[in-house]
Amino acid sequence: MNLTKLWITGINESGQLGDGNDYNVANSKPVLLRGRVKCIGCGGSRSLVCVGRVVAIKEEGGATYQLQEVTELLVTGRNQYGELGIGSKSNQHIFTAIPLFSNIPVRMIACGEFHTMILTQDERVLSCGWNRWGQLGMGDIMDRESFSPVTEVSDPFMISCGAGFSLLLCGRGEVFSCGNNMSGQLGLGFVGTGRYPFFQGDFAQDRSEFSSYCSRFTKVVNFSSTEVTLRFVFGRLKFSAIRSEVSAAVVCMRLH
Repeated sequence: MNLTKLWITGINESGQLGDGNDYNVANSKPVLLRGRVKCIGCGGSRSLVCVGRVVAIKEEGGATYQLQEVTELLVTGRNQYGELGIGSKSNQHIFTAIPLFSNIPVRMIACGEFHTMILTQDERVLSCGWNRWGQLGMGDIMDRESFSPVTEVSDPFMISCGAGFSLLLCGRGEVFSCGNNMSGQLGLGFVGTGRYPFFQGDFAQDRSEFSSYCSRFTKVVNFSSTEVTLRFVFGRLKFSAIRSEVSAAVVCMRLH
């Protein structure tokens, strides 16, 4: 069985480290996960990990087996508004698989303060959690306890979430934003909440700069190793003129 050591440390009051308890961890220790880590998202006292593992599937009517990779999305931590997407508001203290994402590879995970967005490899965006400001991009302000599709954008390339707002970069360089805009953080030229993703403009020429800033919120890593380090660090991050209190994750790899 292929196992990954996910090294954890830091605040654990909501079970976001996934070790089965709510005690803070001062010295790094491993949590074992089945499969290889494909991407990680942390923030808002929760952690999400996409893992893939190779299984042997018996061919129908024969005695031979075919190797195939299956993927899972695992979640743990605070779930006050359904931001884990498991269909309830119960906190999780161990990494729990979401059936909706069974064998659906995840490209990117973005964690806002109380909401979560997922970008899949087949270019779908799904969101869940708190929706007071319309930050889920659904056109309403209803909270979601399960991941629901965002249908107002096409060709999504990158996602990022802040405290009550969301940003999407599409493949053509278009940037969309939705959610809390009381301080103009959506970049629309006016203040006021946007429940649908609004078109900000064509940033095709600035994609590399946008991607660089986005990586300070959420980083996607294709892991080829079997051992990674996960640390919770709290601080103030900036995205252009946006100032938002969020939690960041520092992810390190040890290659074998």
